Amino acid sequence: MRVFRHWETWECVPAGMYESAPPVGIDTERARALYAEFLGDVARFARAMQRVFDEWPVSCEHFLSNDKINRIAWLGQSAMCIERAIPSTSRGGFKLLSDQKQREANAIAEIYLNHWLTTVESGLQWPGTLPTRRKLTPGVRSRVREYERQWRARGYAEGLPDEVPVVLMRDNLAPSHKALALAILRNDVTGQSLGFTPRPSRYYGILKRLELEGRGGRRSRWPNGF
Repeated sequence: MRVFRHWETWECVPAGMYESAPPVGIDTERARALYAEFLGDVARFARAMQRVFDEWPVSCEHFLSNDKINRIAWLGQSAMCIERAIPSTSRGGFKLLSDQKQREANAIAEIYLNHWLTTVESGLQWPGTLPTRRKLTPGVRSRVREYERQWRARGYAEGLPDEVPVVLMRDNLAPSHKALALAILRNDVTGQSLGFTPRPSRYYGILKRLELEGRGGRRSRWPNGF
């Protein structure tokens, strides 16, 4: 449901979100560079979005309930403003990121946005735990839940870290929100990048049997698949 709040109640205005120039001592070029550096740091970006939800509830209601605007961009600009007081006019720094970093930043923001929408619609307060997307395919959604459940049972009961060293993430030695975001970007339904083993498909077995029978009339050893 669309929520309207008077502009004088928006916390983002006195914070400098809509100023026409960066803070004193920071020129336009430097502001854009800082913007790119900030968005490229997944853990820092996630913490700043948490602050936006916690400290700017009225602004969030007004802007995030409006599906006619680019809410992903608004979250990124708000997070930068609350972190460094750099206004949205420096948003061009996003284009300084590599394509991969842009996708990662967008994925993290989308995860947080969809969790905000979910908690608002359910009447809950922001819980401070791993956000999950509402529009995930059933397969990916189930893998996200299983990933959380398994790692919480392995010593991360207080929640998953936003980011871990690349080698730990690559070898699935430790969990992270970033690993989840990258799996979502890849539409990794089987969860292989998260350490899951793909389940054998019975349909593959059926098709393979038909293929073998078509070649020489031989029957497969696996009539019901794997």
